Amino acid sequence: AGDIHDLVLGDIGAVLVTQRFNPPYLVNMVVTDDVGNVLRAARADAPGTLADQDYFARHRDSADPGLRFGRAVEFPAFPGLWRLTVSRRLETRDGKFAGIVVAFLDIALLAREYERMRMHDRSSFALIGEGGHVVTRTPLIEEAIGRIIPAAARHFRQPLTIISDTSPVDGQARLIAQRRLDHYPFAVSATTVASTVHTAWRRDLPAMAAVWLLVALGTFVGGRALARQVARATEAHETLRETGRALEFYKYALAHHAI
Repeated sequence: AGDIHDLVLGDIGAVLVTQRFNPPYLVNMVVTDDVGNVLRAARADAPGTLADQDYFARHRDSADPGLRFGRAVEFPAFPGLWRLTVSRRLETRDGKFAGIVVAFLDIALLAREYERMRMHDRSSFALIGEGGHVVTRTPLIEEAIGRIIPAAARHFRQPLTIISDTSPVDGQARLIAQRRLDHYPFAVSATTVASTVHTAWRRDLPAMAAVWLLVALGTFVGGRALARQVARATEAHETLRETGRALEFYKYALAHHAI
């Protein structure tokens, strides 16, 4: 396993040293050996072993080389510090398990990335994991992290869902748009308080009614004008037909010396 670890350690070291190219929410990267001992980490607060972690056991026991996304967990030594893990199995050249490489994403910093996607201060944006649990959200509410949202769970497999439901986080009726992400085991959910939409609709109703009244009036007036134009065009067409018949008559009469 030494050859692959040397290669991986060098690559990871280069990534960790070049911090300015990393997204702000990528706060640590760790490489372990085949029994979970940490060989290299970007930060000193990384544990000495990951052998007791579920994601390590899954990689050890499965030959699947794909990425695994863990659930957000709170570090016991740092209350309020939540991390999401993204990990991958490492193997030797002959296919034997050699350890894992795992990235730790800071949930609070990840939530800040979503802040610009909020429509207003009564809306929310969330990353939903399989099973309908909240991975992170903005505004960040720690009590909501890891909580299962029934509506999100029911519609998780749907490409796009737009529903109205009561939020278990704040108890408010919300309009929810949820979309499943391609190639990742997540969905994104954007919500807004239903009363906000209703208030805006009631506020804008007089203006909307006036616009529709003008549109209807314009349609009516324009329709009458169009009807008149059509009638005139019909009359003109009939006049032309009559004129054409008269010309044909005169042509026939001239040809036969009738006149």
